[in-house]
Amino acid sequence: MADGIEQLRLSVSIEPDWYIGWATLAWTLATNADASVMNPSQAIEYASRASDLSDNVHPVVLDALAAAFAADGQYKRAVDTAERAIQIAASSGQTGLVGRIESRLAYYRRGEPYTVP
Repeated sequence: MADGIEQLRLSVSIEPDWYIGWATLAWTLATNADASVMNPSQAIEYASRASDLSDNVHPVVLDALAAAFAADGQYKRAVDTAERAIQIAASSGQTGLVGRIESRLAYYRRGEPYTVP
């Protein structure tokens, strides 16, 4: 896992405007169940950068930002961000993505982070 994270870091250092790369890196640091990998503050930093680069309108990026907020215990911000991601995804007909974000939103509303084993 650490090698993959380092490869992502290298990729975004080479292509600093690649918002999906930043969001993927943030997602990995926010949702990994391995405590040695999880880094909520870096996840927020990277997801915020991805969100800025994508003009705060990319639902996948906002989903990663919501996960980062939740990993850091900022559940209100996670809920608000996930709800915005759902709105944007729904307005563009991405029903599958809406369902996936809604399932994570349920965690945030319960005051729990979303983690991937």
